Amino acid sequence: MKQAVRIMVSVAILLATPKTAVGISVSTILPIPEITKPGAVAVDVPTRRNQLSLLAATHLCPNSLPFGDALLFDSVLAPSGYGLDDRFNAVSARFRTLGAACLGGVKEACKSIYDYALDWAQNSGLGGPKGGKNDGLFWNGTLTANMRLLSPMLAALGVAEQVSPLPTQDRDVLDRWLNTKVDEYEHGMRGEGRYKRGKDGTSALKSAHNHAVQSSIVAMSYGAWSNNKKYFKTGIKQWFITLKSMRKDGSLPIETRRGARALFYHGRTLSALVQLAERAAVQGVDLYNSAPRKRKTIHQAVAFFIDAIEEPDLVLKYAKTNKAPGPSKNYKIQDLGGLGSTMGWIAPYISRFPDHPNSLRLRAIHSKPTNHLMRELASAVSINGYSAEWIGVDARCFYADPRLP
Repeated sequence: MKQAVRIMVSVAILLATPKTAVGISVSTILPIPEITKPGAVAVDVPTRRNQLSLLAATHLCPNSLPFGDALLFDSVLAPSGYGLDDRFNAVSARFRTLGAACLGGVKEACKSIYDYALDWAQNSGLGGPKGGKNDGLFWNGTLTANMRLLSPMLAALGVAEQVSPLPTQDRDVLDRWLNTKVDEYEHGMRGEGRYKRGKDGTSALKSAHNHAVQSSIVAMSYGAWSNNKKYFKTGIKQWFITLKSMRKDGSLPIETRRGARALFYHGRTLSALVQLAERAAVQGVDLYNSAPRKRKTIHQAVAFFIDAIEEPDLVLKYAKTNKAPGPSKNYKIQDLGGLGSTMGWIAPYISRFPDHPNSLRLRAIHSKPTNHLMRELASAVSINGYSAEWIGVDARCFYADPRLP
């Protein structure tokens, strides 16, 4: 009995250690500390492995290597209109699966991460994005490379590096290639001004856009991987830029004008923001409890998403703008898309804030679904984490508290 008590106390301490403090620190920007764990990117491996072991929850991570070809591409062939280069879906999935398997203790997966990343660096011939900065080819090409190649690769490398560091020569090869690609595919939209205020109330810096968040995840990840504060601070700045764009009701103006996919993009931007916060937390930086204004926090953005799922009219007044809505032009029928990305933020958020009113609402929503959106949200909560491209990792393996919801 005493041993069981000691184990439960240890579990409580481990799960409490990364939890954020109560209360929001209002600031325009956080000071950039030293990178305390160079090479670590999206998760602190020893801490997470201890959590999974003590809770007998290693099943949350894959226990085998992914199947399929380890693909390389010499270019990004994204369309000039809506959409990305779907060939890279397999690349993203492979790195996410390898990273989770390596975290879960599959040694071959850790080696495969290095082999695949070095193959890209030495043999892919991948050039920079096509098109100018105002061209759809550039927009879709940069998002493809950032979200489906560089982000999951760096997250996986960050796991492998903590398990078995690369030889210096190989690390130098990777570092030079990654530095070049992070710069070539950068799309932070810094210095590009604001969107003009429309009838939907959109008035935000262009750099608050979800594309900029994904680009910042990559820069931040590279900064952590290479111990480069200049790149790492990009993600910290992005957190404040995007949250500052928020309306009083918690909605993100650039994303909620997207017609049938207003909640699709609001949710996916939440996933990307949460990934910035998780990467910051690995280095001891608390973004979750930092905000540009008291009423412009990650919690307000989450609350709006839940509110709009329950009462879709809350988002329709913005969605009717129908800016780049995707396949459907009927803004009155909201399309959440693949739940893994739209709901990718749920597992880490609930794990960090199990007793927050937002988390309690999420965990209770299955008992009162009144529309298809609520049913989809309830399903996502019950799954407790996805492997998804907008969050760049397997959130179930990396972050979920198996005792919840």
